[in-house]
Order: sequence, then structure tokens, then C-alpha cells
Amino acid sequence: MRKEVSTDRVQYRSREGAWRPFPTLDLWLEISPTSAVPDDELIAEHDGHAKHTVVGTQYYLDELNRRAAERSAEATNRLAHRAYVLTWVNLIVAVVATVAAIIALFG
Repeated sequence: MRKEVSTDRVQYRSREGAWRPFPTLDLWLEISPTSAVPDDELIAEHDGHAKHTVVGTQYYLDELNRRAAERSAEATNRLAHRAYVLTWVNLIVAVVATVAAIIALFG
């Protein structure tokens, strides 16, 4: 099967020799409305489409993976912030301990 790009659609040559357009899905979800859909609803939408088609369901799985990666990044950022705060607390405790040791030695 040979593909040829036209200005309208990608076409293929059928066995009979006629050029035919590939079937396309004209209904696409935009990113901003899709991001607002809850995970459960997105999973239900995926499951509904997966029963009848194989094409296009990867879109929903990619969206779920993107959301999981976003949650993971947020958890990592929270952990990094806690480590940052703990570093400063540790520095303050070390300075206080050093001052207390100097006072104990010379005081």
C-alpha cells in the first residue's frame, strides 16, 4: 500500500487501483478541556472507545500517563522542598551546637 500526501488527506491506492482517503476521526478533544476531565471519566471514555476501536485509544492512556508523571513531579518537588528546609534546620542546629561547645570549653 503506497501513501501519497495531498493537501486534504493522506490517501492510499486500493487493490482496484483507485485512490481513496484514509478514514479519519474528525472529532478531536482539545488539550485544555481534556485536562479538566476527571481521571475516572477519562478512563470511562477510554473504555467506551476501546470496545469499538483500536485506533485512538492511546490518546487516553497517554493522558493518564501524563497525569501520573505530573503527580510524581509534584511529590518530588515537595520532597525536595522538605530536604531544603531540613538542611537549613540542620545548619542552625550545628551552629548552636558549635557555639555551645565553644562556651563549654572556654566558659
